[in-house]
Amino acid sequence: MLIPPIKCQGKKTKLVSHIKELYSKLKLDNSVYYEPFMGSGIVGFNIEPERAIFSDNNPYIIKFYNSIKSNEIDLDTIRIFLEEEGKKLLESGKDYYNLVRDRFNKDGNILDFLFLNRCCFNGLMRFNRNGKFNVPYCKKDDKLSSDYIDKIIDQVKKVKELLDRHSDWQFICSDWKDIVKDAKEEDIIYCDPPYLGLFSTYYTEYDINNEKELQDFLNNICNSKWIYSSWKENKDKINEFILDLIGKYNSIDIEHRYQIGSKNEYRNKVVEILIYKN
Repeated sequence: MLIPPIKCQGKKTKLVSHIKELYSKLKLDNSVYYEPFMGSGIVGFNIEPERAIFSDNNPYIIKFYNSIKSNEIDLDTIRIFLEEEGKKLLESGKDYYNLVRDRFNKDGNILDFLFLNRCCFNGLMRFNRNGKFNVPYCKKDDKLSSDYIDKIIDQVKKVKELLDRHSDWQFICSDWKDIVKDAKEEDIIYCDPPYLGLFSTYYTEYDINNEKELQDFLNNICNSKWIYSSWKENKDKINEFILDLIGKYNSIDIEHRYQIGSKNEYRNKVVEILIYKN
């Protein structure tokens, strides 16, 4: 499985094989794959559709992958940057991390974004209401070891190879509504919105009104085929926000344990669900 260089909470490692199988059943020769909540990109990168439109409202994720696609940043640039920043992190730890975070929140440098993403607490992706990255330090001054940098470089290399193979892949910073409105009947939309009740904050706040709007689109407006992922239940509760979709469409349950999250309650066993329209 290809693991992207960008980390996000709630990544779909355990769901990828199921989504890939569904995609293979649903796709036609002329299908365009739409992923309006791209996140790390792990789903689409492993599905590897011929034609794809990836979008997210987080501009830094989109800029990162567009920069790799256009060769604005390459493997040597990333390695040199991480090696230099790793030395400074080893010397000054949290103080240097906070310096880079302040620098990024001022300038939006995409390499600083990668540094923060890999050196922040527990691999979280979180911004405040002013659009500022606010995840604290991971408390590991030796985080950017040579082995860890090699791992990141290998992940970037594999993504770059994908992008070189697929010239019809687009990366667009946009609200989901502006992307999916162009999808045609033969196309496939994969929706992975923030999970209400588990992860509702990502780049911007995602609330019940946003979820109702998305479900109304899937139920009443969308003519395309679609796959929708969410959580169904954990040991404490069920997800009441998806009850209207369950029963109307086909679905698959997958049980696993979250590994990324700011609280222990987010790392418990959870049953996720894939609901789909064919």
